[in-house]
Amino acid sequence: MRPVLRLLVLAVLTATACPALAAPGAAAPHAPSPRDGDPLFREAVFASTHNSYSGGDRGDLRSQLDLQVRQLELDVHLVHGQFQVGDDAPGDAVYHGGDNPKTNALTDWLLVVKKWSDRNRDAAPITLVIATHSNLNTEQGSSSILVDDLTTVFGPSRLAQPKPGDTVDDLRGKIIPVLSGRVESRLAYLRDRGVDPAVTINDSGQVVEVHDSGHGTLWYWTGQVQSDWTVKWLAHARYDTGRNPVVALTDSGILVEVHQSAHRSSLWYRLGYVDVSGRLKWHLPSTPFMAGQLPSLRVTGPKTVSEIHMDPANPDLYIESTARVSLGEVTWSAGTMTNIPGYSTTWASNDKGQTIEVESNYFPSGMTQTLQYSLNPFFHDSWHRIIYPQIMAVDVEYDDRQDREAYQTLLWNTTFAAITADRGVPQTTWMNDVRESAMLRVARFAEDSTGLPIPNYPSTDTPFAKWYQTYLHNRSSYSY
Repeated sequence: MRPVLRLLVLAVLTATACPALAAPGAAAPHAPSPRDGDPLFREAVFASTHNSYSGGDRGDLRSQLDLQVRQLELDVHLVHGQFQVGDDAPGDAVYHGGDNPKTNALTDWLLVVKKWSDRNRDAAPITLVIATHSNLNTEQGSSSILVDDLTTVFGPSRLAQPKPGDTVDDLRGKIIPVLSGRVESRLAYLRDRGVDPAVTINDSGQVVEVHDSGHGTLWYWTGQVQSDWTVKWLAHARYDTGRNPVVALTDSGILVEVHQSAHRSSLWYRLGYVDVSGRLKWHLPSTPFMAGQLPSLRVTGPKTVSEIHMDPANPDLYIESTARVSLGEVTWSAGTMTNIPGYSTTWASNDKGQTIEVESNYFPSGMTQTLQYSLNPFFHDSWHRIIYPQIMAVDVEYDDRQDREAYQTLLWNTTFAAITADRGVPQTTWMNDVRESAMLRVARFAEDSTGLPIPNYPSTDTPFAKWYQTYLHNRSSYSY
């Protein structure tokens, strides 16, 4: 059995004290003062705000950052392909005064953080919590929008995910994005599930993977082979209904897909191409082909493909049909019997010697049916998830315990944890337990929360209140 792909949890050390937050309107502090040592990020305590966009005692984002807040939270909603900031809806409880953006567009709010960070590269890393109120597990591949927004605004070199042993100084000037909010969205960002995956690769290193959701809907991933023997996955979407999908991609970029009907022994095909963004565009919609089961495809020339499937009337017979393809047309030959029992659908290679294999059968409970790939399938440690670039961490939340499988998956794959401030015994026990292996954020942290286990992120609505400044000042590991 191949090993479970997990994110490593962070190690624990101690940090030293530094001054408390200043009151609103006070002058911004100078660069951090010298310390006795450089604390590991894992144990540091940071001034943190809940609903950082809402103004009030928080002020605007720039004021919060100037006065040493190092964890911000933005609630977001997906509207017509764009993420917008707001509490219960876009614009809800959003403060547009001060230096805050006049719009609700997430990218405008990210730019405020970017500009401040550019001017303060010696500041402790800013943990940016993105709490999504929208389901990112949709047919539009919405997680990619967040990935694109973050990488476009900050640039890949400014984004970071802490590694074991990273200190606060190692991460100064960095932005650490953390995905929070709806559990199905966090799970969808961590892994994609599917059955009967099939793959193709052309000489340009373009990769297309197709699979059945397990419930009769067909999905694709497109990607590009990288120099480090990984695939950068670009686009993900639902494209049809059916089962047993297979795919072939020519070197000129023409794509042929064949699948079996969801409930009948009939085959259908599609014709399309991969656009510059990585999305599939279809010249021909799903079109009836012929009777058959368990289709398979292979590129046989610059403009030709071969398809072999099992005869539904006789499982010992296999039928082959060839096709000439162009950007607007597929011309299939009549089916003839063949001694070849189909082509491999789970692996493919190109003329440059690149080979890719896909599967979804080797994960244990919590990650079952997770799609994975390898460009070097002969080595068990070369397998990776088929998923968008993991530039964001995800958090595991106290309420996730209601779904055991989801909770285990998140707990195994997280370095961040979140809970709403509550003094109950179960909550306090959970905080103590999870604090041993993850960075803990306690939302709505208030004056009566000061007796709770010490979180890394006491996320409050009143960051400049005297009690909060005193609380931080008394934490030996407070960092800014």
